[in-house]
Amino acid sequence: MDTKTDSRGRCWSSLFVLLAALTALAILLAACQASPLLCSRNISSGSSIHDVTDRFTPSCSYYFDGVAREIVTIHMTRESGTSDNPNNLDPFLTLLDPNGNIEVTDDDSGLPPPNSLIKEHELQATGTYTIVAGSYNDTTEGPFDLTFLKNSP
Repeated sequence: MDTKTDSRGRCWSSLFVLLAALTALAILLAACQASPLLCSRNISSGSSIHDVTDRFTPSCSYYFDGVAREIVTIHMTRESGTSDNPNNLDPFLTLLDPNGNIEVTDDDSGLPPPNSLIKEHELQATGTYTIVAGSYNDTTEGPFDLTFLKNSP
């Protein structure tokens, strides 16, 4: 085989690898645009938020300022699905204290199951808390509604 033919073969191979990498990058960027990388925002008492988890965003975080001894109730309900597009989300709530430690979790206390409910929980510290809304073991995905109430003791 002459050097010119061998050089063309390597050039085509390199071009093919580059094209494959660019295609993979385009698919990844399209997936990220279809689903935001972070569904996080502040939440205030009396708020209700509609959001969605998916394979790119398995949980959403919501932030609020709390004072020790305040009482919070957080309810996460999955949105109803259809026969063509069932919603398999198994809601799971985690409340993180201002230091990022787990203060309380809930899997299936909300009605009807498998919805999640942290009911009348007394905050243990003062600072910014994080509500993490996701699914049990991050294995399911789908749309959900989250409601948040905060009361002074």
